[in-house]
Amino acid sequence: MHDLQIEWLLEHPGPIVRWRVIRDLGVDIGGVEKAKIYCEVLATEDVQRWLANFGDGPVHHSRDSAVENSMGKLVE
Repeated sequence: MHDLQIEWLLEHPGPIVRWRVIRDLGVDIGGVEKAKIYCEVLATEDVQRWLANFGDGPVHHSRDSAVENSMGKLVE
């Protein structure tokens, strides 16, 4: 991926895309900025919903509250 494309991805989309660019493409942006984006990811509505579901249900089940589903989404 070209530097301009990476730069655009770091500046325009939401925190989850920025985090994936840093993590998956190995972009080094410095510890402080990386920690800031990580905190932004944790604050997103989706992450908060899956964190709230985590531990409220059985380990295996089709419900969102099942550990396997909550953990899978959070790891993703």
